[in-house]
Order: sequence, then structure tokens, then C-alpha cells
Amino acid sequence: MNTDACREIYDILVAVCHAPDSVSDRLQFRHFWDGGGNEYRFGGSLGFGGKFWRANYVPWSVSCYREDETPKRLEIIARTNEQLAWLQDGGQ
Repeated sequence: MNTDACREIYDILVAVCHAPDSVSDRLQFRHFWDGGGNEYRFGGSLGFGGKFWRANYVPWSVSCYREDETPKRLEIIARTNEQLAWLQDGGQ
């Protein structure tokens, strides 16, 4: 994945999930992406359990701890996952 797409993923996490947005946070995400990790904890408005997921067999997605789910957080998750799916499909 090119640098622009990796940046776009983190832009979505910042815009929709209020992930922390500093140079350090973005470098950590880049390191996760380049290293081939499957889950990245970013927190934000999804709480401590707020994670971005990626694997070869599932669409990119975010989630939070089940016990932390609220209607607002479920709405944030749905909106974020929609945008991630759009991006993963090539913005089509």
C-alpha cells in the first residue's frame, strides 16, 4: 500500500474516531502498517479498546471493547467502517 493510502486510513481514524493526531501517532501507525500488523490500538472516541483491524481475509475495520459499546460508539464504528470499505475498494 502506498504512503497516500496509509495516510488516508489514519485521516479517517482521526476525522471520525478522534484518534490522536500527532507526528508521533502517524509514525506509529505507519510502522504498524509497514510491519504487517493485524491490529492497531488508537483509542480515540472508541475508548481504550478502540482498534483498527486489517487482515488479508477480512475488510479493514474498527471496533471497541464490547462492554464499552454505546449507541454513539456503534454509530462511529459503522461510519468509519463504511469509509474504510470505500477506501479499500479503491474509492469506487
